[in-house]
Amino acid sequence: GFSPVVRLQYGMTAASSSLSAATHAVTLGTAAFRGALRVQLALARSPASGFALRPTVDGASWVRAWRSPGPIRQLRLGDIAMRGGVGMVRGASITNAPYDGSGGADSVLVTGVTLPGRELDAYRDGTLVASAYATADGSYSFWLPSTYGANSFTVASYDLSDRPLYTRRAILIEQGMLSPGSFRYALTGGHCRVDLCRAAADLDVSYAPLDRLTASASINAVNHKDRGASVGLDTRVFARITDAVTASVTRKETGETSATAHFVPVATLDVLGTYRYGGSMARTDAPRESGFRPISQSDAGLSASWQPHLPRSRPNLTAQLTSLRSETRSNTAVRFSLGLPLRIGYVAPFTRYTHRCEGALDLQTVSIGTDALISPTRAPSVLGRSLLRLSMETTSSSARARSSFGLNTASAAISIPVLGTLRLDAQAAWTGAHRPIVSLAARELIRGFRIANSVSRSSTGKALALHTIDGSVLIDGRRRRIATGHAAVLGGASITGTVFIDLNRNNRFDPGEQPVPGAYIRAGDGGALSDATGEYELRDVEPYAAMVIQVDPLTLPRASLTPLHRTIRAETVPDQLLRINIAIVEDALTASAVAALNEPR
Repeated sequence: GFSPVVRLQYGMTAASSSLSAATHAVTLGTAAFRGALRVQLALARSPASGFALRPTVDGASWVRAWRSPGPIRQLRLGDIAMRGGVGMVRGASITNAPYDGSGGADSVLVTGVTLPGRELDAYRDGTLVASAYATADGSYSFWLPSTYGANSFTVASYDLSDRPLYTRRAILIEQGMLSPGSFRYALTGGHCRVDLCRAAADLDVSYAPLDRLTASASINAVNHKDRGASVGLDTRVFARITDAVTASVTRKETGETSATAHFVPVATLDVLGTYRYGGSMARTDAPRESGFRPISQSDAGLSASWQPHLPRSRPNLTAQLTSLRSETRSNTAVRFSLGLPLRIGYVAPFTRYTHRCEGALDLQTVSIGTDALISPTRAPSVLGRSLLRLSMETTSSSARARSSFGLNTASAAISIPVLGTLRLDAQAAWTGAHRPIVSLAARELIRGFRIANSVSRSSTGKALALHTIDGSVLIDGRRRRIATGHAAVLGGASITGTVFIDLNRNNRFDPGEQPVPGAYIRAGDGGALSDATGEYELRDVEPYAAMVIQVDPLTLPRASLTPLHRTIRAETVPDQLLRINIAIVEDALTASAVAALNEPR
C-alpha cells in the first residue's frame, strides 16, 4: 500500500511587478505498492478565482524495480520522456537494465602476468575490490567494478618477503558498453501529450558478444496527425581497442554516419577525434533543375586536454586544443592556462588563439586574460566566507581587411555573509561596447529552503526584480512530524529507527525499554550515530540496493551488550523513509547464538 511518508519539492518564481502572477511548481513523491509514485502539480491563479491558486496536474508516474536479474527489472507507468522530439507520452516503459541512480557501468575484465602462485590484490581508486591467486603459468584475471569514463586500477602482487609489486592500469569505459554476453532492452510507448502526434514508441536494444564489443540499435515509431506514421532506425557499435582507446561508429536514420575515437592513457590527458559524413539538401537555380538537390558534407574534429601537475607550489597547467575541418569551413582554438594557488585563493592567467575560416571570412583572434578568486576570511564553511571573483580578457582580432584591439570582457562579483545564512551578492559584467550589467541579490537558507531576491539592470538600462523560493519537505505521517533539509530530496531514500535494549528479546521496542545513545550504525560506506533518544538516520540510501546494517559493538555503553542480530539486511525504494529499530541485548554468548538463527533476510 501507500507509505505514510510524503516527500514534497516546491519552487516559486515571481517578478516584483506581478507577484500575483507568480509561477508555482510542486512535486510530490511517496512509496506506493513497493515502488515510487510521483505527481507534478502546477499552481496558478485564474482570473475567476481572484487570488486563489488552482492546482493542475502536470504529470504523474509510478516506477517499480527489482534487484534480481530477470526479463523485467524496471516498470514505469504514467508520463515518460521520449526521444525524437516527441516530448512526453502517457503510457508504459519496461526494461531489463538494473536501477542505478549513479549511472554506473558493469564489471570489466583485467588480466595480466606475474610470478606463479602469488597472491594478488586489486584496488580501484585506493579501495580494495578483489583478491585472487596467479595460476601455475603466472596469469591472473579479475572482474572488477567499473564506472563510465576512465577507471584507475592498481594490482598488487606479493613476493616471498610479502613486499608488494604494483602494476597500474587505466581502463576507459564509454557510455553504453556492456559486459560480454550481456543483453539490454528498453521498450517505451504511449499516447503523445503534444498535439503534433497521436502515439509514439521506442525500442532500444544492446548486445555485447565479446568483452570489448557492444552493438546497439534504436527504433523510433511515431504516428503523426498531419503526415501519418514514420519509423526511424539508428545503429551504433562500440569497441574497446585497448584499455585506454575506445571507438564507436553511429549511423542515423537520416543517413548521417559518424565515428569517434577516444584516447585516455592517464587521468591528465584526454584526446577525442571525430569524423562525420552526412547528406543534406541545397537549393539549385540551374535552368533544367528546380527546388533542392542532395549534397554530401563531411567534417573531422580533434580535441585534446592536458592537465599535468607542476612541482613547485603545485601550480596547475591546462592546455586545450580543438580543431574542426570540413569542406566549407574550419575552426581551430588553442588555450593555455596556469592556476597559481595562493593562501587566500588563486590566480589563473590564460591565453587563447582562435582561427575561423568560412567562405570569405578569415578571422584570427588572440586573447590574454586572467581569472582570480580571493577569500580573505577563513571560515570553516563556504557559507561563512567572503568571496571575490575577478575576470578580465583583452582581445586582438585581425581579418583580411581590418584589425582591432581592445578590452573584450570584464566582470567582478563579491559575496559577503551578513547574519547566519544570509548572504549579499553583487556582480558587474561588461562586454564590448555594451553597457555594464549590474545585479544585487540577497540569499537566505532557512531549514532547507533557499530564498533569493535580486535586482538587476540589463545592458539596455531596464531594471528587473526577481524573487525565487525553492526547497523540500518530508511529511512523516507515522511519527506525525514535518522535516526539511537534505533528507527530503525527491528520489532519495532514508532509513531511521531507535537503538534500544531489548529486555524480553522480542525484537520490538516496548514501553519501559531503554534507548541506547551514541551507538554507531554502519551502513555500506557510511554510517550514523544514535542521538540522546537512541534515534539514528541514514540518508542518501541507494534505492533498490541491498543495504547491510551493523552496530559497532565498541560504541555500546557496556562490554556485556551486543546486537541481537549481527547484520540486518534492508532494501529501500525511492521516496521512502524505512523505519528499522535495532535491538541490543545482554549476555554476548547467548545473543550471538540467537543472531545466527534469526538473522533477517
